[in-house]
Amino acid sequence: MKTDNLYGATCTGITKEAPHLPRFLKPPHNRKAIPDQEPECVVNPTEIEGGITLGRANENDSYFAVTILDASPHESFKVFFAVDFKPSDAFRFESAILSMTFGDHEIHDGSGVLKQEPIRIRDVFPTTEGNSERTFLEEGMRPPTETEEPVPTAFPPGAKVSATGIHSSTVRWTFGEEEDGEVKHGLDSHYKLFTVLPSTTKITSLRFWAKAVLVRGDGAGWGNRVTLKIGSKEAPYTRILDLNTSSDT
Repeated sequence: MKTDNLYGATCTGITKEAPHLPRFLKPPHNRKAIPDQEPECVVNPTEIEGGITLGRANENDSYFAVTILDASPHESFKVFFAVDFKPSDAFRFESAILSMTFGDHEIHDGSGVLKQEPIRIRDVFPTTEGNSERTFLEEGMRPPTETEEPVPTAFPPGAKVSATGIHSSTVRWTFGEEEDGEVKHGLDSHYKLFTVLPSTTKITSLRFWAKAVLVRGDGAGWGNRVTLKIGSKEAPYTRILDLNTSSDT
């Protein structure tokens, strides 16, 4: 059951399953996005264990999902996400896009007046399962301050993942399958991502959408290439990120 906090109802991770039907009873290619089950619910990454599902889309037993992961109270402005791709037998996920837009945050100007400012993302990074996750501590670095340039973004060798959005309010990750000659391997089953927000961020909105292309064989034929959607650019899912920690209260 949801419990309310200062900013609204707490996220529970509830999702809705699309009906399991034979392919010939569905449209040939595109699937409608399932409506957001918890619009504008509140999640604090430092107060969850493991993670909370933000959105999920399925085609019968195949699905992909976006999850927000738990975070350290010492780096609450570093927000972790996971994207999981779970195709059923004979299917694979070929490509995907995840777009996230962060809202304004409150800062004090030089005279001490509280005002709203657009968030500017400091850093983004995807990692794939099997690659060691980059962290500031492992690389002997500290998070950039508000007056410094963010550290360069790098990606695991060979991973077909890219991201754009540093210095803006929107980050977009794109995922592409690995190919070995004529053999196509599909997307990895698990990707771990993070964004580094300004260290002053305590509460902000998150609007996001994602889509993934599910393929069987060469994709020819009815229902052998379909696009699954979590929200859309026109109707994104919405969440409230509460990045306050116990030391802030």
